[in-house]
Amino acid sequence: MSLLYNLVNAGITNTYLVEENTVASHASGRSSGQLMLRGSKLFHELGDDVGAEYLAFIGENNRRFIKGLRAAGFDTDLRDTGGLRLAATEDELEKLNLESKFILEHRKLNCPIMSKAEIQGILPQTGFAGGMFVPTEATFNPYKVVNGLRELVEKKGPRVLTDCQVTGVKQEDKSLAVSIRHKGVIRAKRVVYCLNAYTPELLPELAEVMTPYRGQMIATEYLEDSVAQLLPQMSMTCNDCHEYFRLHNGRLLVGGMRHAVRGQQMGLINDGEISPGVFDKLRSFVAGALPFVQNVKFSHTWSGIMCATPDSLPLIGNVPGRENEYILGGFNGYGFGHALHGSMIIKDLIKTGTSTHPGVQLFDPGRF
Repeated sequence: MSLLYNLVNAGITNTYLVEENTVASHASGRSSGQLMLRGSKLFHELGDDVGAEYLAFIGENNRRFIKGLRAAGFDTDLRDTGGLRLAATEDELEKLNLESKFILEHRKLNCPIMSKAEIQGILPQTGFAGGMFVPTEATFNPYKVVNGLRELVEKKGPRVLTDCQVTGVKQEDKSLAVSIRHKGVIRAKRVVYCLNAYTPELLPELAEVMTPYRGQMIATEYLEDSVAQLLPQMSMTCNDCHEYFRLHNGRLLVGGMRHAVRGQQMGLINDGEISPGVFDKLRSFVAGALPFVQNVKFSHTWSGIMCATPDSLPLIGNVPGRENEYILGGFNGYGFGHALHGSMIIKDLIKTGTSTHPGVQLFDPGRF
């Protein structure tokens, strides 16, 4: 949807988004709604060159994302109040300390380290060893954001085709034939694959480098006011962001814990079911990490399919060996931190063949 928005605004108006189901029916609409300044690895762990460029990419993506949501003419539930990275151990706190220094050096952004006592002043009764505050992080309603963008794009005419499953793309007579199950063929000059974990279904040659995995979330019933007031209105993560939680409309939303079960939910593409084992682990996590949330029922649970790559970096650019075909995916669980700026790279490649945005060479699918 970000790509469609950017292409149409750039004057490339004969452009359509072909969606298998309904808009935001998969991982984007089911995400935790947290905009974080990180990928699946901390920036300092990637080294100075790669880490600094990746930081610049996500930093600019998030800056533009928040600026756009502030100016949006539709409701997004945006709260740009920052984020808390919580350390479960002293070792994790030291990693956050190194990350704080890296972000300050390369982004000129101060992300202060907080002591155990300071964290307990924000989250009482918790045993976190400390944490890091990231002032540029935010929370939002992902379903509202994606569908709000659609409404903005379609004010000038319908450009989203729903309930249209693409079964294949073939080169034919200097054009691309996009086959739609039970509906026919669309002929196009260019095609962009925005399928993330499902990309190998249309590009099987990428099956070895785009591995699906299933994330899971749970939500409580409405909390008592006295309990809800103990939770800050911001993005919160711990255990190297494997677990994440936040307050939303009086409920506590919690995700993660796939690493605590056998197989870690890798290779799964069915988001119509949940893992009972992950559900139990998530409830146990809440009981241990947030003891002030007592005797609260979890009324909702759901899953979403994400995509891992071998080097923890996305694939953004030309599909190797396929003329006029591009890919925007491989976000390693941080789609909203990549989609906007990634779509600007694709827009540039379509318009001029080149782009000056950070990440153009770093995320080139040809590296695999």
